[in-house]
Amino acid sequence: MRQTFTPVSQPVHATVTVPGSKSISNRALIIAALAQGQSTLRGLLLSDDTMACLTGLQALGVNIELDPSTHTAHIQGSGGQFIYDKAEIYCHESGTMTRFILPACAATHGQYHVFAAPRMMQRPLANLLDCLTQQGATFTYDHAEKSMPLTLHAEGLQGGEVTVALNESSQFLSGLLMTAPYAKQPLTLVSGDLSKKPYVHMTLAMMKAFGIEVEQYDSNTQSHLSVQQGVYQALDYQIEPDASTASYFFAMAALTGGEVTVPGLTRQALQGDVRFLSALEQMGCQVSEQAQSITVKGPQQLHGLGMFSMSGFSDTFMTLAVCAVFADQPTTLTGLAHTRLQESDRVDAMANELRKCGVQVETTQDSLTIIPSEPHGAEVFGHNDHRIAMSLSLLGLKVPGMAVEGVECVTKTCPNYYELYQQASTC
Repeated sequence: MRQTFTPVSQPVHATVTVPGSKSISNRALIIAALAQGQSTLRGLLLSDDTMACLTGLQALGVNIELDPSTHTAHIQGSGGQFIYDKAEIYCHESGTMTRFILPACAATHGQYHVFAAPRMMQRPLANLLDCLTQQGATFTYDHAEKSMPLTLHAEGLQGGEVTVALNESSQFLSGLLMTAPYAKQPLTLVSGDLSKKPYVHMTLAMMKAFGIEVEQYDSNTQSHLSVQQGVYQALDYQIEPDASTASYFFAMAALTGGEVTVPGLTRQALQGDVRFLSALEQMGCQVSEQAQSITVKGPQQLHGLGMFSMSGFSDTFMTLAVCAVFADQPTTLTGLAHTRLQESDRVDAMANELRKCGVQVETTQDSLTIIPSEPHGAEVFGHNDHRIAMSLSLLGLKVPGMAVEGVECVTKTCPNYYELYQQASTC
């Protein structure tokens, strides 16, 4: 599907209600499914990723009552043992779903066939499978070793100590953490430095909210996370707006010198992507926080960021890259190597599409440099990657003749993105 854009004639002034966080939604679904009792999740994101998680849990026998009109789900927890000990689980294109459901199933007893969309089955998984194998799980593979499609033969987690690599994805650690309370013996997870791993801290905070404590102690460059054995307790839980999705609307203010407010989001949010606001401040934006909302006001001229690390909030680097096109000096975004292994090779995808618009771009394995330019209109491609499509759409605010092909991919995290975009850009 192709989307065309008309540049705005005046600064954007809008209040945008952003859907719930994908990262929090899928964590909440998994934890609630493992809990004792019925949980209520409010503000749940309804997108391809979360629907994959909902459907997968239902395939395991979890009773879920979903009210799409209020974005609320009532989930009857399994207490740690799913009803069905055999199931077919399709993860669609969701990294969180894949990397959370495998440990959740491994912590129980059963046989589960797990598969996904082609790109998801190409993404890294081996380290997680190695950790689960150490914990007593066994796998048979339909095609290639240590990749989906696969069948998990689960006998419960043994406990003890397991080392988890963080270089490819912190989701491996989060998935193991969430299911560690159900191990036969106490489980300690050893990893690298967690100071710049906000998604792990999100997981720990949510586990605590549902009643499970994790003791952390650090030695040299390693973190040790000792997980309390027990059962999650059902909870009435409110999910924050998605900070990554909010970045596109905050960027509308930055790019047009306008003002955009997102209700329900604060700088104390669980999501590391709220750090995007600090980057906008360095570019000259004014950020103000109210009791339950954040407002960004754009400057007359955006400033370049120079050398700038995206460690801990790299899902927003594409949004910053578009803003950097219109800055007063170059910006080099670093800490991006792992994003080449996501829904697309995000570094090359952004570089290639911006070049189609006449933007001068340089790349390394770990970085993207944007030289401020006067872009021209072009048809660019979303690479079947929601974040690429949504960020490139922002060029249409200022550049005549812009079109994005393949915009249907935004359903992964924000199905109504273009409706919200249109509403905001015409305010």
